[in-house]
Amino acid sequence: MHGDPNLYDFWPYRDRPKITWPGGKKVAFWVAPNIEFYELDPPGNPSRKPWGRPHPDVVPYSARDWGNRVGHWRMMDVMDECGVRGSVSLSVAMLDHHPEIIRACVDRDWEFFSHGIYNTRYSYGMTEAQERAVIEDSIRSVQDATGQRIRGIWPRP
Repeated sequence: MHGDPNLYDFWPYRDRPKITWPGGKKVAFWVAPNIEFYELDPPGNPSRKPWGRPHPDVVPYSARDWGNRVGHWRMMDVMDECGVRGSVSLSVAMLDHHPEIIRACVDRDWEFFSHGIYNTRYSYGMTEAQERAVIEDSIRSVQDATGQRIRGIWPRP
């Protein structure tokens, strides 16, 4: 069993400080669209297969590709109509593969954070130095493409 990684303070529901929202609001919600890139035929990883069936697995790939061709644009229209700002859960590869989607998010002043480079590649088996390099490259790449720095605790004190 692994010890607590101490990434955040543990606040159980009982006895935690009261959470208050700006302006005394009672409810808050967060819209975080996954804007991701899945490779049709990604490199293998001995720890986990990128697709559930032998690849190229066209059916799930096409559903995800539809998101980049149609789904994001429809979602953005609805969010614009409702005055909702997004926080993009980004596969950094989208910066290269579909910069037009990234530009549309920047034009809407959406916030960016990253959950990796490709959704079809995993960090299993990486050393700490390799993981750090991926995170640092992600921060730099998003900043270069959007002018926005991914926020968080990095490097960790």
